Amino acid sequence: MSSLGTTILRPQRFGNRYPKGGLRMADLLVELSSRLALDAVLDKSAEQKIQAGIKAALDDLKQTLEQRQRTAARKVNDFFKPLLDAAKAGVSVGENSDSAAGVVTAVAALLNMLCQTLQNATAEDLAAKMNELCDIVENDLGLNESTLTNLLRQTIDHVVEELTAGYLAGDDSPASKNNFIIGSRISALKFFVLQELEQINLEFDRQQLITDFTEEIKKRNWNPIVQKISEITCNLGTAMDGVSALFSLDVDVSVSASVSTPKEAALPNFRSRAASRDVANPVQYSWYANWALSSRWKPWDYFSVKDRLKLAEEDLPQKLVFGDDLSDSFMEHWAHVTDGLTDAAEAILHGASIERGDHASNITNLVFKGIKAIFTWAAAGHEGEGWMKVFKATENVYFENILMLAASLLGSLENKPKSGAAWAHGRMMPSMVESYLYSMWANTVRDFTLSLFTLVNADKDAHPDAVNNEKDEGFILFIVEAGLIGLSFLPRTTGRKHYGIPFNNDNGDITKMMLFWMLGGVVGSQLLALASWGVAGAISGKNSEKTWELLWLKVLLRSLFHYQFYYYLFWEGDTDDGHFGLDNTGGQVVMPGYADHTTSPYLLPFEKDKTHLCVQGHHGIWSHNPKTYQIYGVDFPHDFDEEVLAMRGGTVIGFEDSHANNDKENWNFIVIRHDDPLEGVTPNSDHDKDQTGVVRTYAVYGHGRQNGITDAFATRGIVAADIIGTVVRQGQVVMHAGDTGRSGYNHLHVHVTTAAGLNLDGSGNLTSQSYPYVTIPFVFKDALNRTGKDGVPKALNFYTSENEKVDERPNFDQFPPPAHCGRVVFSTIDSVELESGASSTNDFYKNAHVFIRHEPTPGNPIYYFKKITGYDGSTKIVTIEGNWGISPAPPVGSAYVIGAPAYADATTFWKTFAYFADHDGGGNAVDFPDGKPPFEYKA
Repeated sequence: MSSLGTTILRPQRFGNRYPKGGLRMADLLVELSSRLALDAVLDKSAEQKIQAGIKAALDDLKQTLEQRQRTAARKVNDFFKPLLDAAKAGVSVGENSDSAAGVVTAVAALLNMLCQTLQNATAEDLAAKMNELCDIVENDLGLNESTLTNLLRQTIDHVVEELTAGYLAGDDSPASKNNFIIGSRISALKFFVLQELEQINLEFDRQQLITDFTEEIKKRNWNPIVQKISEITCNLGTAMDGVSALFSLDVDVSVSASVSTPKEAALPNFRSRAASRDVANPVQYSWYANWALSSRWKPWDYFSVKDRLKLAEEDLPQKLVFGDDLSDSFMEHWAHVTDGLTDAAEAILHGASIERGDHASNITNLVFKGIKAIFTWAAAGHEGEGWMKVFKATENVYFENILMLAASLLGSLENKPKSGAAWAHGRMMPSMVESYLYSMWANTVRDFTLSLFTLVNADKDAHPDAVNNEKDEGFILFIVEAGLIGLSFLPRTTGRKHYGIPFNNDNGDITKMMLFWMLGGVVGSQLLALASWGVAGAISGKNSEKTWELLWLKVLLRSLFHYQFYYYLFWEGDTDDGHFGLDNTGGQVVMPGYADHTTSPYLLPFEKDKTHLCVQGHHGIWSHNPKTYQIYGVDFPHDFDEEVLAMRGGTVIGFEDSHANNDKENWNFIVIRHDDPLEGVTPNSDHDKDQTGVVRTYAVYGHGRQNGITDAFATRGIVAADIIGTVVRQGQVVMHAGDTGRSGYNHLHVHVTTAAGLNLDGSGNLTSQSYPYVTIPFVFKDALNRTGKDGVPKALNFYTSENEKVDERPNFDQFPPPAHCGRVVFSTIDSVELESGASSTNDFYKNAHVFIRHEPTPGNPIYYFKKITGYDGSTKIVTIEGNWGISPAPPVGSAYVIGAPAYADATTFWKTFAYFADHDGGGNAVDFPDGKPPFEYKA
């Protein structure tokens, strides 16, 4: 009998076997969830004890860290020295170093430094910086792989001790018993997790991992990406010249300081919110004081970008402390200038993201953020001016966030699919995630600079009560966020074969990805927070107890979501340039890689000039991964009943479209064998390859609506019984889209396979799809990317088709019988001798086309299609343009057809050979091997 954990993981398949460890872990997690739910009903004491256990373990590690942080201080200061020097260089320019103009100069200097650094940056430079920072963390602060394991063990021990102590001491209340059971299950989970850790061997070579990371970045076209970031940075630096004009009338009203060492600056005379409504003069607004106070942690902060708060008098401390190098005025103007700079950066990022199909969302955010930046810079130091005055948003701290999300939401309505689910997956979610990421990172970088400068200025021993003593959060979260990107690379140690969502696992062991998510993401981010907290203490001279008490939960929330997202960004679509693959036994093989897209016979499977989002490309996390064997599949959202075009010509060998539209277990699909006569060579020697070499390929189109295939062919007069064996041209409608099978919304799935991925009969027709599937690399001629390799659709990118829809029902009256049919008498590499019934007139067939079909083995025909450049009526020899392009030349006895002269110059095959007579020019029957002309249309 299947366990509850197995059922929840895969309710569709009770019978498939799972590794024993995966089952046990699943059951433990399910029972823990139920017990924690019971705790919420009882007294929530388990939640409190778990928090206490975690805090106790981290306190132990914190004490060890504090003993070593002084050793790391010098190296830390050296590491951040270029950033501080750039800021100080800007401050020291001219006599007005504390003015807004001086700060603008400092910001411009910093941006120019970043611009120059990025322009000359290489992947090796990044690796060197990573190595330097890792050395500080591992060797000086003592945080390494063994620390990870010890922290995990100690944390679980502390939590178990807290949970079981009451019951072991004699408390037999329901809550105490429940806590004891939770503790025992966590203890069992500890044994399982540590055992798994030993199996996957986390004691990896850091230098080798960084080297692998560097190589992966090179494969991901590091230089174009860096150059794009460099351009954005340089553009921001140039924009600072215009910003200077906005501050030309700025009066330094932010703070009035009594100078001392360090300086203690009295804050402006703020009024409360209630009082401010009753006075004519606007309340003064301090950008730095707002930053110092508004980021105090609240549970909903994770989901909200920090907003500018109107500060009430009772919220303000008595003083802020500033150092000699970075004064109160400098910090105020830096907070002000960079506040607008984050909006400007977001505007530029949205501008750089504009593409066909994704105009509205990016343009609305570009305009919104651009105007917001201008009003922010024009706001001087008064809360009642500029941006806040225009939008009257002083009472709503989430107003800006609502506008940002509203802009993305409205923009996602561009080319909105009829299906709400398709819109949510293909338009709304990507637009909102994009806006969130741009805003999150822009604000994270700003907070990092403000926090770093504040740490440098801090004097916690002399002024322990100053509010900005606690402002190391921005510094810590920046390191954590950057570290999560690096931690998402850890699955590289287990290979691409384990990519996928842990709980969407049709095959294989789920535990490795779960462990990397929980340990690499959750525990790793806590270690990063702890390390950066120690580094912050090394910079300022003393650690902030308050920060650590509040920060661990915020880091936990970030790690749970952000790690998985970076993991997705880093690994999604990574097929080692088309070399990673699996055979039909699940064994890993080396594929030939992606061919040149400019010669590809594939065009996107929707009508010309239409634009669709790719929601999942090759090696996709949801279902195009090694767990499902559909590594080289592509998904495009389609409206229900939208026409699906053949991305390449060929012959239908099988289809199924009888399943109901609400059937979530079985899909409707069509399979087309690629034997297009226009290619000249079949299979295509460049694009029809797997790990064994050149092979015959087949395209699978899936998730069609009920009767969506029979209806598509019926428009051409082809009944269901005759669909198999029908030849389709590139651009013809082969299916109508739906959502049958395992599909959450209307979309089209396509992949290319070989005979190894299909069950075929003796005639080469499909009997059933085999499982595991086999998919091979393929590229689209018209799938162009902004970055990376063209031809390979990437998730969350838009693509515009060049696939011109072919007329569905030709007028057969316009096609006369072919000029001549027969059998080949003799052939050379560039000529063929026709039967005696051919014309005796020289050049009678000149400029027409000859089509020849030869079937060396049943079900594997070879086609020759060439233009005729000359004809000798006496010898009956046709000379072709060039040569046959395939060896051998057409064998004696091969069936041939010569197109009617009136249509000899046609470029489209069906205009030349849309209709074949069942007889030759003399009225004699033509005996094709399969009993009928191979490309006959039936009227």
